[in-house]
Amino acid sequence: MKKLFQAGILLLAFAVACEKTPSTEIITDKDIIQIGFEGGKDRIHVDCESATKTTIKYETGEGWIFLMPTYLKPGGGWLDFQINRFNVIGETRTAVAEIVAGDNVKSIQITQSGKAQPEATDLDLDKYNVYAEVEGGSFDIEVTAATAWTATCDESWLTIKNGSSASSGKFTIEVPASEDFAYRAATVKVSLGQITREVLVQHGGVRICDRVWATSNGDDPDTFTQCCDERGKLYQYNSKVGFPSYSADDHGDTETVVPGFEGGQVDVHSEVWAEEYDPCPAGWRVPSKSEFEALLSIGTSTTPYFYFDFYKAQGMAVAGAFVGLDREILKECTKADMQGAIFIPQAGMINRDDCKQGDWWDAAVWTATNVGQTWDMWGLWLNGNQDYGFAWWGSRTGASVRCVWNQ
Repeated sequence: MKKLFQAGILLLAFAVACEKTPSTEIITDKDIIQIGFEGGKDRIHVDCESATKTTIKYETGEGWIFLMPTYLKPGGGWLDFQINRFNVIGETRTAVAEIVAGDNVKSIQITQSGKAQPEATDLDLDKYNVYAEVEGGSFDIEVTAATAWTATCDESWLTIKNGSSASSGKFTIEVPASEDFAYRAATVKVSLGQITREVLVQHGGVRICDRVWATSNGDDPDTFTQCCDERGKLYQYNSKVGFPSYSADDHGDTETVVPGFEGGQVDVHSEVWAEEYDPCPAGWRVPSKSEFEALLSIGTSTTPYFYFDFYKAQGMAVAGAFVGLDREILKECTKADMQGAIFIPQAGMINRDDCKQGDWWDAAVWTATNVGQTWDMWGLWLNGNQDYGFAWWGSRTGASVRCVWNQ
């Protein structure tokens, strides 16, 4: 028996000794990324038995590359690089992506060339759309041209600064903060001789398909938050009384009853959100379920048109969902460049029964559609698992409001 036991110990020790340590060798499908001034996407496949971490080290400039993910599990995967536009004429910028596994480092050289010298008839802008939130702001437009150009606009609610130059340069569009929360749109024309380029400026809302969606959540009654990444107030159905959101990045408040929040089940006796109880500013309204379905492209795309950025990697102050465009485009949206999408912050919900905000996880918004009776209504929720759904909420649930322009 003793010999058998000793033999077992030896076999176990042999097995442990022979157990293979994962290799830290890193193999990539390419070692160089070269891209033009327009920027764009590139990707690299990584093979490694060990987990890897990738960091960007800039040799020229800062922050012009967005990498997702930065960590890969053992076995490897894809690294996706989003590279910003580079408008400097005749220059080149470089960076190195360092992939690390244990003590092993693999370097990927990234090179981006700037613009070529413009010809006499060239007229190019670095952006053709400006999306100004309620708070307004200043927006620089880079112009590439070999000869004189001018930028003009007929609308008095915005201002153009430095609107002309003898060659390449930039001008600034200044949009003041909104005082009435109305949707505005204007066209800025940039002209070089007979050549004209146009910049569409939208303030307070963004046209997606055939609807204009507010860029921010509802705040106090008849107002919006100033910025898209402010959570705003939570409302009960068919009510114009706003309550604070106690949602945080990783928890709600399950201990405190929301002050003034009246819970329980109630029949609101209204099949739609009545105009006199609609908390949207003048000219706006709570959207229907079908309008949210169109925004998410439900029924026309296999992947719903939203991307939930739980880790705040895209520049927002809070987690939330980018909505309204193909998911691959939404993954590239940032606070500075929304590309025509809207952002719905993670504001959670207030429970209708205990009047506490146990739900902090969801970006949850009301529709103006009932479910066939008038004490439960449709609401839309989206979360960091990239899950979504339309749910029956009791009318006294507290949730965010996102408005559409009442065209």
